[in-house]
Amino acid sequence: MTVENPDVVDGVSLSADESVCILRMIEDRPFSGSPEQNQQLVEKINTYLAFLQTGQLVEQFPQMAGKRMEVRLVCGEDPQGPPLLEILQAATALFAKHGADFVVEVIPWEMVLGGRPRP
Repeated sequence: MTVENPDVVDGVSLSADESVCILRMIEDRPFSGSPEQNQQLVEKINTYLAFLQTGQLVEQFPQMAGKRMEVRLVCGEDPQGPPLLEILQAATALFAKHGADFVVEVIPWEMVLGGRPRP
C-alpha cells in the first residue's frame, strides 16, 4: 500500500525496544508537486488521524495501548516546495494534538521500492 491508496494504513509495528508504536505511510513516487499527489497525501494523513482518534488502532492492535505513537512518512527523497512542506507542517501539528509524533524518514529508493528501479 502507498499514499496512492488513502484508505489503508500501510504498516503498524513496534520499535526495537517495544516502547513506540510506529505507523508507516509509504510514498513510493518522487514528489512531483502535483495537486493530485498533494491531495492524496492529505487524504492519507486524515486516514491515519482517524485511525488514532477513533481507537481503531488499539482495537485492531491491543498490544499498542499505552505506547508512544509515531507516524512516519517513508519516502525516497526529501519533500520540498511550499505546498508539500505546508501539508507536512500541518500534519505535524495535528498529530501532536493527538499525542503522536510525525516524522519524515528518507531512505534509499531501492528500500522504498522493494528492489524495483527508481521511478
